[in-house]
Amino acid sequence: MQLHDGDPKWSLIPNDKLLAANLMLLFSSKNEPSEFARYTDPLYEIGDTIIFFKNHIPSTIKHISHTVKEYFNKYPPDVSAGKFYYAGGSIGLEMATMEVVESSHVKIDLLVYITIFIICLISAAIMGIPVKWRDKIKGIETVSKTLKEPIITSEPLDPVNEVEPPLIEIEPQPPDPVLTIVPLIEKGEVDRILPGIKDTATRERAFLHIASLWNNDSKVHLNPLTQQIESNIQFFKIAAAQNNLQILHLEKNHTLIEKFNLPVILGFELPGDPVKGFIGVDGITPDNQYIIFPEMGEKKYKIDPKELLPYLSGDMYIAWKDTFGYDRVIAKASSKDSIVSLKLLLTDIGFPLIDMTPVYDNPVKQAIKQIQKKYGLVEDGLAGPLTKIVLFNEKNENSVPHLNSARLARDQ
Repeated sequence: MQLHDGDPKWSLIPNDKLLAANLMLLFSSKNEPSEFARYTDPLYEIGDTIIFFKNHIPSTIKHISHTVKEYFNKYPPDVSAGKFYYAGGSIGLEMATMEVVESSHVKIDLLVYITIFIICLISAAIMGIPVKWRDKIKGIETVSKTLKEPIITSEPLDPVNEVEPPLIEIEPQPPDPVLTIVPLIEKGEVDRILPGIKDTATRERAFLHIASLWNNDSKVHLNPLTQQIESNIQFFKIAAAQNNLQILHLEKNHTLIEKFNLPVILGFELPGDPVKGFIGVDGITPDNQYIIFPEMGEKKYKIDPKELLPYLSGDMYIAWKDTFGYDRVIAKASSKDSIVSLKLLLTDIGFPLIDMTPVYDNPVKQAIKQIQKKYGLVEDGLAGPLTKIVLFNEKNENSVPHLNSARLARDQ
């Protein structure tokens, strides 16, 4: 069975007509008819033309697209009306992009030429102003006078007797006190610190701050269209994907914060305010105080988790990087590369009896169960998102930001 665009998720569809038919019958009988119709074409309104590309270079895609259109213009189908749609995937996306560029490049070129022409007109107008008027315009006076006044020296410079200017020693500046001094939120003052939320700004600030701990600040970005997403879960997942991160969403299980030991975004609610806000937790002090990041700038606060708990809505979003390159549960049916990557990681963290065959065998399953037992997870022997996170914690790489590095070193 050939995978569509090389996507391994299509391997979940059985390459057996009878089995596939039975699965479709089971799906259609257990759901509403409209649900099954979403994935099928019961009225035979859509015709698919499947073309296999030798390569994905733009010239090939453009040639095939024009050839298909010419064919249907020469031999039009017997339908009253119809439209062409490019299928999803890299080819459809690239072809749609090329068509948009082709259709709009004339307008863009014209706009550039007009802009250049306007700039030239403004420059010519300024240069044509008489000098006596030009001196009265702020910003031009200094330049014109400097150009008119010659540089006169009383005697020539003597390079032999020239005195070198003294070196200026720059004293090192003390560190920014905002970054080193983290004020403690006293008991009963949580509602003074947590901002009154009127929009979704806090979820963007919280995400950008947590993402910056994983990536360099210059690499963290957020598409403006992403900010318009209403669903908080979808917002965090798409924002994470834009920064090569994964998001794990958990509900009402705050005991996992210290167990996973990774920066986390917490949802909170203020009394009388129906809009949910978000704060980032990027550290845990030796006395188990949370270091939270609720506001703009670099200001952070220490707070007792018990003081914060009554305000939490129960939503937790843990950002992490999946270096396996396989965003599903790693098990027997997973790709060979993901299984070998998992075995390499298990070997790195101290399981020497793991071989490098691309088989999810019993030693791997037992090693995974041992890790799951250590962190109090369900011992099913499968590497899901929770298990992947604790596996990366076991490896203890410097590139992974931890809430409490001292506790991590103690547990190793």
